[in-house]
Amino acid sequence: MMAPELPHGPGFTWVDEVEVDRTEGSARAKKFLDPSLPVFADHFPGRALFPGVLLVECGAQAAGCLWSELLGLSRAQPLLLAQILAFKFVRAALPGQTLSIEVKRERVYGSLAEFSVLIRESDEPVAGGRVLLASAAGSCG
Repeated sequence: MMAPELPHGPGFTWVDEVEVDRTEGSARAKKFLDPSLPVFADHFPGRALFPGVLLVECGAQAAGCLWSELLGLSRAQPLLLAQILAFKFVRAALPGQTLSIEVKRERVYGSLAEFSVLIRESDEPVAGGRVLLASAAGSCG
């Protein structure tokens, strides 16, 4: 696995490393939920949880890494989260855990692409669903 190239700044990067399988049109990413992340101080005091909206963002960023690679982009381009088609949360993501994020490109619709997302911790499902990303460049390959 390698460190991802994302257009986000360090304060909003929710993928630590990524491995892309171009043949399968899929990727696997990892995110360590550092207990010192500011989000854990307030969500929720005394029972810290990683927010569901940030789990969706983990999936979207992993999908963006995959799509950038499949498009052959030389550097990370802004790929925008256009729609959350479905997402289900089955257990809490907690400080100190390492998440495994699996994404697969399912369909391309012009400048949009749909990705399935599965997030696990210790081989147990945490969340999953489907997201739609939009390419600002207009080419989706």
